[in-house]
Amino acid sequence: MGVMRSIYYTLLLLMMLASACSGFEQSEKRRIRQCNEKEGKIFRLSGESLFSFAPIERKELEIYPWEVRESLEFPRITKEFFRCHGSQHHPHKVVESENKEIEIYDCNGIDEHGLVMKGGKEYVHTCFLELLNMLQDTFHQRVVITSGHRCPKHDRFINGYGKEKVTSYQIGAAVDFYVEGQEENSYRVIEKVMNFFCRDKKSQFTKKGEDCWRNHEVIITLNPKTTPRNDDNLHPYPYITIELRYDREDKKPIVPTWRQAHYGYKRN
Repeated sequence: MGVMRSIYYTLLLLMMLASACSGFEQSEKRRIRQCNEKEGKIFRLSGESLFSFAPIERKELEIYPWEVRESLEFPRITKEFFRCHGSQHHPHKVVESENKEIEIYDCNGIDEHGLVMKGGKEYVHTCFLELLNMLQDTFHQRVVITSGHRCPKHDRFINGYGKEKVTSYQIGAAVDFYVEGQEENSYRVIEKVMNFFCRDKKSQFTKKGEDCWRNHEVIITLNPKTTPRNDDNLHPYPYITIELRYDREDKKPIVPTWRQAHYGYKRN
């Protein structure tokens, strides 16, 4: 019992010495820090800043490379240029269908409906936008789109047919246009169009008829001044029609269907 009590007092003494040493060490650090600290007031002149800055130079925003266009006087072609040209101000027509005369009326254009829908949004094939803007920049002259998307009602009205019919225009896969100032040089424009769609040997064009060329992706048609005109092309110039046969983005053939034509666009 006496041995245990000696051990107990020895441990207690060691703990007290350790505590005393720790307290002494802390007080010594506090004394050194207080010796090193110096107090003094800071005086600052009125308007004086803590840090000095160089004057800021105002710079103009740089133009992104894809915004640099030589033909800046022409607006960039967007999906808005492809909207249906229908109007209820157009007088109705009487056409013969199945051995009887019927009246047909035009749609009300953008007040009645929008463009073809894809992924829940109005859509125009990217290749059309790229091509037509490229032509505008190449020739430094305005591209005039005379016919883009046509709803079934407008397509029927301008072509004057009585039966239900599906065309590439109704699904947004065709466009009519000409280049101002190049009306008499349409073959030059077509050459640029063919180069745009001719990527390799597999996409070489073959001629189908006097003024029609095609490959696996598109059909290009030159419509001379003497050809019959629909109501979207009542102008005295030759114009070019491009009809898509293959979707670059979806990587599949384009085949117009009645369902696409009648339900594939937005109603207002």
